[in-house]
Amino acid sequence: MRRALAAWALLLTTVARQGSAQSASLAFSPSVAADARLAPGVPHVLAMERASHIRGVHYDLALDVTRSDTARGTVVVRFTQRTAREVILDFRGLAVTQVIANGRALPVNDPALWNRAHLRIPASHARVGENTIRVTFETPIAAAGASIIRSRDATDGEDYLYTLLVPSDAHLLFPCFDQPDLKARVTLRITAPARWTVLANGAATHADTAASQVTHHFAPTQPISTYLIAFAAGPYTSVTRSQAIAPNAPPVDVRMLLRASRLKEAESDTLIAMNTQALRWLGDWFGVPYPFGKYDFLLAPAFPFGGMEHPGAVFYNEQSFIYRERPTIAQTLGRQATIYHEIAHQWFGDLVSETDWPHLWLSEGFATYLTHVYAERTRGVEALREGLARDRTAIVAFAAENPQRMLVDTTFADPMELLNAYSYQRGSWTLHLLRRRLGDDAIAVLQVHPWPGNVRQLHDVLFRAAVLCEGDALTAADFPHIAALTVATPCSSSQVASDRRLSPARYRSASVRIVCASSGRTVILSVS
Repeated sequence: MRRALAAWALLLTTVARQGSAQSASLAFSPSVAADARLAPGVPHVLAMERASHIRGVHYDLALDVTRSDTARGTVVVRFTQRTAREVILDFRGLAVTQVIANGRALPVNDPALWNRAHLRIPASHARVGENTIRVTFETPIAAAGASIIRSRDATDGEDYLYTLLVPSDAHLLFPCFDQPDLKARVTLRITAPARWTVLANGAATHADTAASQVTHHFAPTQPISTYLIAFAAGPYTSVTRSQAIAPNAPPVDVRMLLRASRLKEAESDTLIAMNTQALRWLGDWFGVPYPFGKYDFLLAPAFPFGGMEHPGAVFYNEQSFIYRERPTIAQTLGRQATIYHEIAHQWFGDLVSETDWPHLWLSEGFATYLTHVYAERTRGVEALREGLARDRTAIVAFAAENPQRMLVDTTFADPMELLNAYSYQRGSWTLHLLRRRLGDDAIAVLQVHPWPGNVRQLHDVLFRAAVLCEGDALTAADFPHIAALTVATPCSSSQVASDRRLSPARYRSASVRIVCASSGRTVILSVS
């Protein structure tokens, strides 16, 4: 997400871990009121508990968006767990109308089941191993304050819908485990008016027509974090070009969707070419081709960010991508930077993800810095320095107003607070300093291997070279066993001699702590 390296890309992202009716009130212990796991949002204690025993998540999600203000839906949540314990799903939508856990209905009017923040399935209705929970629900559609955003076109009077779930609004859309490490395969079905176009993460497979409505079916996604689930629906128009998005690979369709009223103003071929170039360059740079199959992008009206990196369905801010007059050089470069930022996320953020929100900088820092690296490779080192200098200015200003904030921030009340200059610009600077320390060739080509059961997780990332960390060697044999990685920021002031002109004032030195589960060995790489 962007707000209004050869793969020296460090393993700086941590493990992505990945009936009969019942009328009596449900009995739980501890009580709902006393249980910290049931507080609004996704409490850390709840996220840690679920990550320890839930695996293999799959959401089969059906939504009907034919009404103007409310979407009705059904989700079938499939997962496995290690013990027969209670299951807590997150949901803060409008209504829950049915809950069936492993074939047994639950009383939806019991506040012990749903406190309007979480659905609590008792251990008596759960199993060791495979579980299936079916929930029917309602969620709002609105111009603001909803996970399904409605934008009305003043020119043609049409409504255009799109989702925005980052950082933690997936559980406003549907009941789910709304934490980034519990990645899931998502199978989506959207029922919409017959003349509407529907876009989603997965490839469209078929459509069923009934009267004035069409149900669009999409293929299951690869495992993705809940905040990356996305769809758009409306009378969008599209432009499709056959493009080779990876070397030595056959061309695929790259599709751009936008409002019909803006089609004539859009530089369609230019925008498709820019996205294609980014997919090719970044895939070559990472050593891993674009990992999500099909690639569509949407120019979203009234979009609150510069872009959003949904795999297979990237959303860009329409206003920043369509100009009524010929764009200036600054506008063109800004648009290009947004494209590279969001597409870089397809690898760091989407394929490889942070474990929890305090490590958001690992995703946003990589995407921000990679835009600078691309500028360096195409326009020279001065372009890199100019970008870093802008980052420095943002870091210093943010630090002055938020002296207690850290790069790895556990003090936030809402993950939205982490969309700041530390996660983006300071994260970028930290990677630049690490690059200066290690060099481009210190780490060999990134490889991603499937986790058993074909669930891609972060500790499947292997590097084919040793990294020397404070005199200790971390070899390729260690990487399959990475258990955790955190970044600490000591308070001592630091400058890097070779980058003295660029280093942010009062920039704190950074250290990367890697814990190897196989040996318990801790390796620390410090930058000073």
